[in-house]
Amino acid sequence: MREYRWSPPSAGQMSPPVLGYYINMDSNPDREQRLLGSLQAQGVRHWYARERAVDGRTVAERHATELDPGNLGCWLSHLSILQRHLKSDRDLHVFEDDSVLCESFASQFSAVCAFLETVRDAWDIALTDAYIAPNLDQYGRFSRCMKRYDRDRAVSVIPLQAAAFAGGTSSILVNRDSIEKYFQLMRDGWKSGLPIDIYLRKLINRGKLSAKITVPFLTSVSELSAASDIRGQFDPSRIVLQAYRRTFFVDANPQELLHDFPQFSTESVSQRDRLFLKTVEFLLSDAYRSF
Repeated sequence: MREYRWSPPSAGQMSPPVLGYYINMDSNPDREQRLLGSLQAQGVRHWYARERAVDGRTVAERHATELDPGNLGCWLSHLSILQRHLKSDRDLHVFEDDSVLCESFASQFSAVCAFLETVRDAWDIALTDAYIAPNLDQYGRFSRCMKRYDRDRAVSVIPLQAAAFAGGTSSILVNRDSIEKYFQLMRDGWKSGLPIDIYLRKLINRGKLSAKITVPFLTSVSELSAASDIRGQFDPSRIVLQAYRRTFFVDANPQELLHDFPQFSTESVSQRDRLFLKTVEFLLSDAYRSF
């Protein structure tokens, strides 16, 4: 697949490139204040307005679905923004309040918007972060982009259609020419009983939406995402996978992530499993040669 790359512009070239919203529940003022401080530090506070999140517990009786209240509220919050801006003359950027912006977000995000303007017909949505399933093919693809960034600071924008991913609505950019298309595809999706990110993945994998993702990720999820007023604390499996997700963040420190990685017993891992893991380790090393 073709990969697009660019380098960020200088600060003097930056301008508000989007119509922006962050989704925040009234019960989470601490999240909003942390996020506002980050936006202010980046000089992009004026790019974004607050979207009062729908509390799924208050509307569940009016929505016949198998979704838990947290997922229902997430669906309805995103749909509300889309519905108000079906005819927007600007691309629409929506992110959730547990997002973390990279230190160079203003310049990097301006650059991605400028680049996507040159290939406007080639995308409907673009993500700046997602959980990517840890299989070897996907890891190899993303790892190559990370190595390219480490070498020449060039961020890649790559197609997402074949990827297994989740968490894609944590930071999503919608092409202004595709807002109505995206809304129509999503508007009744909550009735499926699927979380919004999984429903979105199905649309992308089926070719209903053309999606891109930035590598490295320009945003990530904070430690605040490990707990929810509605869903409660994360279990260890989700904590581990969130740590893996953050390895592709532009500001990630892999050494710190490994240090903070939850400790767990590997007694249940068989010798065959260990052999597989050692094989993967070799395949990712410089010693491996394709044949």
